[in-house]
Amino acid sequence: MKIPAGGKADSKLRLKGKGLPTATGEHGDLFLKLKIVMPTGISDEERALYEQLKQGRHSDPRAEILAASRRSSS
Repeated sequence: MKIPAGGKADSKLRLKGKGLPTATGEHGDLFLKLKIVMPTGISDEERALYEQLKQGRHSDPRAEILAASRRSSS
């Protein structure tokens, strides 16, 4: 399974048709909850890299998707 870029801790993902079988024999949906675990023993260099990432500019992927959907529906 691919985790979408920008996945946040405790967000839920749905795998359509990958869950338990239903009474009709079809498969239901499987829901996953993301748990992000950071390494506990990191070097000073790694910590500095994490800090650089934290300071960087982060785009909002939802804003891009919403803008594209507005353009296509107009």
